[in-house]
Parts: sequence; structure tokens; C-alpha cells
Amino acid sequence: MNRFPLKTVPSLLIGIGLLVAAYAAVQFMAKFRPEAVVIEKTRLLTTVETLVAQSSQVTIQIPSQGVVEPARSTSLAAEVVGRIIETSPRFEVGERFAEGELILRIDDSDYQSALIQAEASLTEARSALVTEQARAEQSARDWKKLGTDQPPSDLVLRKPQLDSAKARVSAATGALEKAKRDLERTRITAPFAGRLSTKRTELGSFVSPGSVLAEFTSVGRHRIRLPIQVEDLIFLPKIQQESPIPVTLKAEASGRQYDWLGTVLRSEGEVERASRSIFLVADAAEKDPSDLLQPGLFVTAKIQGQTLDKVFRIPRAAFLDQDRLLLVDAQNRLRFRKVEVIRPDGLDLLVAAGLQNGDRICLTTLAAPVEGMEVRTLGSQPNPTAP
Repeated sequence: MNRFPLKTVPSLLIGIGLLVAAYAAVQFMAKFRPEAVVIEKTRLLTTVETLVAQSSQVTIQIPSQGVVEPARSTSLAAEVVGRIIETSPRFEVGERFAEGELILRIDDSDYQSALIQAEASLTEARSALVTEQARAEQSARDWKKLGTDQPPSDLVLRKPQLDSAKARVSAATGALEKAKRDLERTRITAPFAGRLSTKRTELGSFVSPGSVLAEFTSVGRHRIRLPIQVEDLIFLPKIQQESPIPVTLKAEASGRQYDWLGTVLRSEGEVERASRSIFLVADAAEKDPSDLLQPGLFVTAKIQGQTLDKVFRIPRAAFLDQDRLLLVDAQNRLRFRKVEVIRPDGLDLLVAAGLQNGDRICLTTLAAPVEGMEVRTLGSQPNPTAP
């Protein structure tokens, strides 16, 4: 008896054919499959900006500030008593006077009379001296006629009377000089070219010796007291007349900046304990009478200090602390570097040692930098060589 019916043979053949076709398809696909692209995982590196260190010659500019003051200031006071009978038409605050120009005049009638009396007294004293000299000569001749061998005494030669007459001439001469000075003192004139800063009297006022009539200040040149820190003294050249230290003064008004050039004249030579500052005295000249540089003006100043060689100017933001920087080496790895900072200069710090030309300084602030950490540099800025 046949175990497989004939009607099942076709179905079996079909199944076997399907299996063979499937196997062939798999082999075909395996043989002609595309190559898989291998994608490597990108390493994530911190990107930093760097600054190429470059040393340069730096002239230290020491900052300061102060108030403009007149070079000279004095009080005009009366030296004689009297009433003011004349004032200059420009006897007003702010008016300028040339040296020797009349400002006020005190009534001089009494002093004219005193001068005439002093001249008369001197004439009388001189006449008396001449008379006494003639008497002394006559007494000497009379004594000689007596033929005595004894020398004449001082009384015979009238020496006491002669000395008294000479003394009266000297006293009269002194009185005449005083009368002339008193008469001259009735004229109050400008002691130097300057400006009237305060007036304390007026026409018709009665004044006595010592009465202050006005305050007078010089014009043209001015003084400015400039405080600097004691630490900045080592960067200041020696103050000498033959080589003055330049200073630049600046002021701002109505949105416009004005500047003047001056020189440091001297140091006051004493350290102010409260601020640990020492004051320098600078001199500056106004450009014309309408110039803004006037007493009372507040100015900022930059004093030219010493010139240093091979100094690096590094931004403050690049520093991790007072004297440490973060550098990027040739393999783009972070390195800590301790440097010698000599002084701040605006937004930068001046470094004298610890760096070499070409060192790359990391400018990017990192949350947790680690020695040897690899970074990617965005670009390098050139080191600034001027403020």
C-alpha cells in the first residue's frame, strides 16, 4: 500500500522550490550587501581663546588727580592809615592787573605834609652840621695859636657837638626815607601780574595798617598737588630741573575733553599717613586768558614714569589669582604658570618675569581647569604692546 498519496507530491516540490529560492536570495543579498559605514565617536574638547605673549618696552604712566591752584597768592593789605580816595576802574573780582598797576589809592595829603616836614628837618640838620664843623675847625686853629705842647681835648675840638650834629642828620635822613615810603604806601599796586580773586573794601572806606583790602592771585602759570601711592615712587624718575618729568592734565566740560602739558617741579617730601600717599607739585601754563585751566578746576593727571624693557602687558581677566596664569602648550594642554606682576596698568597687569615670547595664555574662564587637560584653541590674539 502506498504511504504518500500522489496528490501531495506537487505540494512538496513547491515547498522545496520555495526553500531553495529563499536560500539563493539570502546568499545573493549577503554577497552584494553594501559596506557599513563606521562612524567614530567625536571627542568633546573645551574650546578656549588664547593670547600670544609678546614682551615690549613700556613707559609707566602713574595716574593721579588734583585741583588747580594759583602759583602765587597774596593778601593786599594797607600799610598806612587813611581813607580810600581812588580805585581802579577794574577793581572787580576776576579782573587782571599788570605788575605795578594801580589798584587803590589812600588819601596822601597828610603824608605829603610829613614828607615836606622831613625834608625841612634834614636841611636844618645838615646846616647845623656844617656850622658845627666850622666851629670845630676854628677851635683847632685857636688851640694851635696858644703854642702849648698839650694836645687839644675832645671838648676843645667840639667832638661831642659834632657827633650830635651828625646824628641829627642821620635821624633826619631816616625820617625823610620813612616819609617817602609812607607816601608810596598810599598807592596799592599789583605785586605781580595777576587777578583780583576777592575784594574787601570799597571807595571811601577808612583803613588802618594791617587791614586786608583784597586777595590777589597770579595768572599764566598754575600749581597742582598730585598725590601718588608710595608704591609708585620706585617707578618715578629722579626729579631734576635740567630734566623735568612730563605730566598730562585732563578735564572735561560740556562733553568735551581738554588737555594740558605740565611738568613735575618737586615732591613735598612727606608721606600722608591716612592714605599712604606722597604729594608731587606740578606746574602748568594756561594757553590764553579764556582758557579752562583756572584755579579751582579738578583735573586728572598721568605722570610719565620710568621706561621698562621686556615687560608683558596681560589683561586682568586672564589671571586665575594675583600671580597665576593658565597657559596652553604646544600639545594644546593646559599648564599653570606663576608670574611676577610688577604693577597694574588700567585694565592690564604688567608682568616682568615668568613668561616667554610666544607663550599662549588662556583668556577663557574655565570652571574647573586641570593641569594637562586637552583643549581646542579658537584662535590667538596678539599681545597688546601699548595701553
